[in-house]
Amino acid sequence: MFPMMVGIWLGEVCGNSAFGMLCGAVSVALVKYGLAKFSLDTDVQSLIVAILWLLFMIYRFNWRKVDYFKRRKARKAEAIAYKKEVLGIA
Repeated sequence: MFPMMVGIWLGEVCGNSAFGMLCGAVSVALVKYGLAKFSLDTDVQSLIVAILWLLFMIYRFNWRKVDYFKRRKARKAEAIAYKKEVLGIA
């Protein structure tokens, strides 16, 4: 499931869903191979991959909120700069 979700996201980013699916499958396989290189048990590897999938899904469902907070921070900085420049207030 995780490679498919990463592939769908990469497909949206690059504009080619087939290429995104391929890259998603390869990237998750590389993560698993890297975890195996650390001599971790398969149960631990599965747990780490599941946690990564959960974090990825949390980000995907909340990316608009992250965008909103970035824009809000930029607006605050702009307002402070405006106060300093135009109004002479610190």
